[in-house]
Amino acid sequence: MGRYLDLAKKVTATEGRENITKIDGHSVQRVIWETENAVIFQDPERHFWRYLQAYRQAWPVIIINPDKETD
Repeated sequence: MGRYLDLAKKVTATEGRENITKIDGHSVQRVIWETENAVIFQDPERHFWRYLQAYRQAWPVIIINPDKETD
C-alpha cells in the first residue's frame, strides 16, 4: 500500500519495544488512526500528533472539551 502505510505498520508492530519509531522527529508510542494521506499518533508524553503525507510534516492535535469551556 505504499511507503506511508508501511511506516504505520512498522510503528504498530514495534509498540511497547525499546526501538522507537519516529515520524517527523516525534517518537511514536502508538498509532491511533491511519489512512493513505494521514496518520494520527501518540508520543510517549501522551501528546497527539497528525502527520499529513502531502506536507510531510506533523502538527499537534488540539482536543477541546466544549463542556469545560468558560465564557
